[in-house]
Amino acid sequence: MPGKKSSPFQLAILIGFGLFLAIGVLLFARFAGFGGEANTIGTVVIWGELNEEAFARAIVKVAEEDGRFRGVTYVQKDSDTFGAGLANALASGEGPDAYLLVQDKIVQDRSKIFPIPYEQLSRRQFMDTFVEEGELFLDEEGVLGLPVAVDPMVLFWNRDIMSGSGYSAPPARWGDLSEMTAGLTTKDAANTVLRSAISFGEYDNVPHAKEILSALILQAGGNIVEKDAEGKYVQKISESVVRNLSAAEISLTYYTNFSNPARASTYTWNRSLRPAREAFAAGDAALYIGFASELPLIQDLNPNLNFDISLLPQANIEEGARQATYARMYAFAYPKNGKNVSGAIEATFLLVNADRAEILPEAWNLPSARRDVLSSPKDGAAEIFRRSAIIARGWFDPSPAATERIFERMIESVTAGSASPKEAVNRADQELGNIISGS
Repeated sequence: MPGKKSSPFQLAILIGFGLFLAIGVLLFARFAGFGGEANTIGTVVIWGELNEEAFARAIVKVAEEDGRFRGVTYVQKDSDTFGAGLANALASGEGPDAYLLVQDKIVQDRSKIFPIPYEQLSRRQFMDTFVEEGELFLDEEGVLGLPVAVDPMVLFWNRDIMSGSGYSAPPARWGDLSEMTAGLTTKDAANTVLRSAISFGEYDNVPHAKEILSALILQAGGNIVEKDAEGKYVQKISESVVRNLSAAEISLTYYTNFSNPARASTYTWNRSLRPAREAFAAGDAALYIGFASELPLIQDLNPNLNFDISLLPQANIEEGARQATYARMYAFAYPKNGKNVSGAIEATFLLVNADRAEILPEAWNLPSARRDVLSSPKDGAAEIFRRSAIIARGWFDPSPAATERIFERMIESVTAGSASPKEAVNRADQELGNIISGS
């Protein structure tokens, strides 16, 4: 009707619909193969936890070939305060146009992300392009993040200790580790551990206890939290996989046995020992499980350490058996109230295209998340990282801080003898359900 004013709600709907159409046209042009040469990027600010200098070096190289990237900048944020800082910045309208979303933050960040519609990037196209862990970013409304790099868990091993103990290679299976533990562990007459085979079995001095246990559960065919057919999050940690045993119970029993003094063949670790990474760097532990990104940290701790890297041990290495390692996956996500969402999407799509997909991951010393890039063998540590990225897995974490405490209680209740593995897992199942339901 002439002269009738639009309400704020109607204006918001129109603005949102206009943004959706603009982004849809831009993405269609990008994937349909026409257009894309105009300067549609503009000024784009990206936040993330990964190294800022490495990104800057990479983006300068890209901008030399494509001037559209001259307005793309990256700001490194502290991982401990990133979530709160992002939320505050978005609330005040000062947030980034895109940010690196880690897979364990998908659930808690879901409501503030602009999803890429499946009409522009289909599920099939996404699944054919990125490794399996990337499917965690597939939401009912669209794609929540564009995977760029993977930080998988790997096995660091001391070459001198292994060869000096009569072993020519690191364990490929968890069963191999159990058989090697006694030979790699040094104890005194009082059963005090002087040198450990591996930092396994405790929580406090094992920095990635939650992730290690997650990897064991996923390898055993279980899960922690997944989506059901209706898209709802459901805890699966206590679900049986064999003979009324859950993968979590089997994994928790295996893990905590390494800190049980009553099990002479596998006892190798306790909470009085120095933190796991420090112990490995000092030569006080033969094996250490950590992320690929920790390689330079270990080298800095002890430049003279004679060590190598291998795939995380598996439950079964027979052909066709399920292979898995836990991994952090970094993906570009777009805040709903970003100032230049369309430019951010254009820039990041170009950065993960096949011809540029290795530039940023290589700058961060991490493997790409793209299947086609990972099909080409590498050399040295990069080859182990590549193979690990292919089998990368994760789960829908409803609250990383809260689930960290759940895993802590699950492990420590068993090591303290206050609960059996089954009781600890059942309690964790209930606590996960409480977080998911919001109670």
